[in-house]
Amino acid sequence: MLKSLLVLLNDARGAYQASDLARHWAGSHEALCIGLSVVDVDHLCGTEPVPMTGMSAKEQQDQKILEDARLRLGRARDRFRSLCTQANVASQLLDEEGRPADVIAREAQRCDLVLLDCPQSRPALGGLTTDQLVGIVKHCPRPLVVVPDRPTSETDVVIAYDGSLQAARTVQAFAQSGLAVDRQVRVVGAAEQYVTATRRVDRAVDFLKRHGVAAKAVPITSAEEPAAVLLDHLALYPTGLLVMGTFGQNFLREVLFGSVTRRLLEQCPVPIFLYH
Repeated sequence: MLKSLLVLLNDARGAYQASDLARHWAGSHEALCIGLSVVDVDHLCGTEPVPMTGMSAKEQQDQKILEDARLRLGRARDRFRSLCTQANVASQLLDEEGRPADVIAREAQRCDLVLLDCPQSRPALGGLTTDQLVGIVKHCPRPLVVVPDRPTSETDVVIAYDGSLQAARTVQAFAQSGLAVDRQVRVVGAAEQYVTATRRVDRAVDFLKRHGVAAKAVPITSAEEPAAVLLDHLALYPTGLLVMGTFGQNFLREVLFGSVTRRLLEQCPVPIFLYH
């Protein structure tokens, strides 16, 4: 069960959605909600050589940039703290400097689950690019939930299952999180042969059943690109959360963190529960 959640704070709309979801889950599980803000000094100020005659101007410029960054992140922290207080959710704030991927991987050791906003080609202050998010997933010691900038009122869960080691670990982490409580869960698996897809999803359904989670098996016969299969399924059925491992074989037919994972991170309309 969830005892603490870590959410990355920034001034992007997706980050506000992630913060709101973290607060909601923390309240439902009586867990601590930790808001993390990160100032990437090297990225903001740059490390290119500066002539001696320009050092003073560069220092003044950098100081202004950092003051502005801390002010904007301060507004995100104030919003987080205020809403947690209003919801009677226990909260904590962490302010760090450094590369976001390194800081998140380190601070994730404090908690059971990490929530981040979706990657952006031009991320807001404190936000992440797809490459940065992929790096975090690869090195994060805890499951991650990546939250889009559009809210959803749906509660059903779709588990994308290909029978790989990563998928099996993710199903176990999801079952242990308690996030399946009072939710309809569908385990979706695709293969060119119906019997292959059925056998895969049945194993996950059996595991979930033994952990008190009732799930429906949804085998799909398809040779389509895996991300398209998942996105089509999400468009047809009400879904509030997609659960998936870091894709490995068969259902995804991709090397680790290939185009399928990237496409889903950028286009998935619902939060994604990820575990490596």
